[in-house]
This record gives sequence, structure tokens and C-alpha cells, in this order.
Amino acid sequence: ALAGAMGRKRSTYYATVLAEVNDKLRLFRHGKYAKSINLDVVNNVSLGDIARAINELFSFYVDKAKAMDAYAVGLFQIFTFVRKQHGLRNKSLVLYGEKRTGKTTIALVIGEDMLDLPHGTYYKTASILFSPARLGRSLQHGLVVLFDEGRNIVLNLTAADAFKNAVNDVKVYETAVAGVRDIANVYPAYSGMIITTQIFTTDDPGVQDRIYAILFTRNEVITPDKEEKFRQWRAGNKHLLYAFGMLYIKTAIDEWDKVRDIVLQPDFVKAARDYFAYVLGKLGLKAEYPEEEETTVWEEYIEESVIDKFKATAYTAVKEASMLLKDLSRLDESSLTMDNIIRLAIDRDLLSPWGIKKVGGDRVRIYSEFVKKARINSLKNLYEHLVARFGDGDIEYRQRCVHGYPCIEMGINTFVDIIISNNEDAREGGNEDE
Repeated sequence: ALAGAMGRKRSTYYATVLAEVNDKLRLFRHGKYAKSINLDVVNNVSLGDIARAINELFSFYVDKAKAMDAYAVGLFQIFTFVRKQHGLRNKSLVLYGEKRTGKTTIALVIGEDMLDLPHGTYYKTASILFSPARLGRSLQHGLVVLFDEGRNIVLNLTAADAFKNAVNDVKVYETAVAGVRDIANVYPAYSGMIITTQIFTTDDPGVQDRIYAILFTRNEVITPDKEEKFRQWRAGNKHLLYAFGMLYIKTAIDEWDKVRDIVLQPDFVKAARDYFAYVLGKLGLKAEYPEEEETTVWEEYIEESVIDKFKATAYTAVKEASMLLKDLSRLDESSLTMDNIIRLAIDRDLLSPWGIKKVGGDRVRIYSEFVKKARINSLKNLYEHLVARFGDGDIEYRQRCVHGYPCIEMGINTFVDIIISNNEDAREGGNEDE
């Protein structure tokens, strides 16, 4: 999805889609709210000034690599429709984490500063995701749409079906029953999507495959002492952020022969990162992204088996949650036992992004999100290994849990014991602190 930048319409329409069809570039204008732009702004601003602004932007973030990842994948949402024209799969960007971690700010810098999209067209409440009709109507008018700040987004079957169409299909079908397409109510799906939420939960593997989720915590973003300075900086540099957005678009148009193979890579996230790095390279800047696999010392001592992957991944989830719990509960050092951390994390629903949720008074369910995190073949496979190791007295495989999807259910005590056993394994490996 790119600006109309060829021929007489060069500076007229913003919401334009660029696709290569039959080895030729063709432009598709869409949306009655098409926004006027001026790609020539790039020629009126020095690349040095743009480079300085982008360098300063990322200097505000504690975790520069994670922030750069978010901007790279967020901006790349404008290529969603281009990639659909070539039959490629896409991913929507989900920024999740607790309040005041800068998720919405990143999305607004992308959409309103860099791309100059009208607020009313770009910004939507997250509740729209639950309605196929409202979702479909929201995706007709722009390059990318922001669905902002859902406390806990849980997509039901009907909403999940529409969401999957929106990400990889050229149309969204309004459905009364999930899986049944109502051809009388069809909406064109032009826009990419950015979603901000505290928790994003889905039991649909197809939805999981269509999102790229980045977790933000307070120790990774703009620190409170810099928030006001960042607001002032942003207000004073909007013209340079806009120039960068236009450079991002103009580069694809002017250098399509060079960047085509980058933009049209099968892997959406890799394409986003590589193209962002290409544009930064024009400014003399280097892209930095998080390591693909963040490992800790204790991982060196666990065997490559399904059970070990289960324990390692669950332990990592608990470890992330413990950072939030220390702030939330102001726990003293003596309270930070592994047993307390696991139970508090479950009670406060901080493991939901990992597919681990508390049900009833003393039970825990593990959903399919966890399988993806742990790189296990299936929930059934995990269940069989758990039963083989720990017996089936307190571990149950349920074919139909929330929205008809399967889960593994066990008592909290059993769950805690398994994770603590992993911690004991780590101590035996010589890493007692971990």
C-alpha cells in the first residue's frame, strides 16, 4: 500500500496500493477518505536532518532493539495489500503489556506522525475487533489502522474468522456463524493492522499465525523522567518524522526493482526488518533488532525434550511476570520465592499471553498459545508426555474448553511443582540464582 506517486496523480491520493501484476507496476486507489500527501517533502529536507531525528527517536528507548522492531513491523503494515496481490501471508502487529509502557505512543508516531493519517481514519477502539462488520468497514480507508488499548482482547470464533480474512484475504466477510461466509456483506480489506492491548488471548492457531506480538514492560521503554522531554521532542520534530515516512514510501516506489525481493519475501517479519534496515541505510543508520532466541544460562542444562521445553517456557513466562509482580506488589526479597511468584503470576492473570490461565479456584489451563511458544508439536503431544512423566491423576486433556478449543488442565499445585522442579534442575547445573 503506497502513495500514488506515478503520473499525474503523484501528490493527489495517499491511500493507494502499489502491486506488481504481470511484471508491471499498477496503482490501485482505494477509500473515500484518501489522504493527500506530498512525497516531494523528502527533497525539501536534508537526509542528515532526517537521520538525526530518527537517531534521537530511538535514543529515548531503554530497549532500542525492541522499539526498532516495533517501528519496523508497524510501518511495514502499509505493504499488506501489496503482498496480498502476490499471494503472500501477512502478520498484524500486536503491542501488548501493562499500562504506561508506550504501546499507543509508538502506534501514533507511526500512523499520525510518519504517515500523516487522519486520526478518525487511523485510530479505532479495540472493541471493533469483535464485530466482523465494523472490522470490515474500518479496513477500507487507509494504509494501516490502529485498534487501541484493549484490556484483554479475546477473539471468539466469529471475530477470529473475520480477523483471519482481514490479514491474508482481500475481503472481510460478515458472518453470523463462524466459518460460513455471508457473501451479501463483504468489505474490501486494504489496510494493515496495529493492535495495542494489555493481554491478547486466542485459542485459534490461525489467529496466532497471523500476528506478531511484542511485549513491552516499564523497564524497556521511555522512562518516566524522559516522558515530558519526549513529548516536547515529538512536537518539535513532526515534520522530520513525516519526511522519514515519505522516504519510506518513496524508496519503494523509486527503487522497486531493488527492493521488490525484500518486500515480497515470504516471511513477513523478516521482510519488514530488512526493508526498514534498507531505508535506514540510506540515512547512514544501522538497524538493531532483538535476538531471535533470548537464552539464559539455565537453558544449557535442560535436555531437548517436550517436558523440558514445557518447563523452560513456563519458567520464562513466570520470570517475565515476576518483574511486574515486584513492582505491583512491592514484594520484599524474602517474599520472592519461586512458589510465591508462580502463584501470584497465575492469580493476577499475567501468564495469559503465554496461554496459561487460572480457572475455578485452584486449576490451571494451558492453551495452544503455549504450544507455539514452547515449539511443541501439539497440546496432545504435550499432554501425553506430561502423563508419562507425572501420571494422569491431576492432569487432564479437555477436547473442548473455551470456544470449543482444546486445553490441558491441572491443579495449581501440580503446575507449581513442575516449574519448581525445573528450577531445581537449574540449581543442580550450578546456577542457583537463576
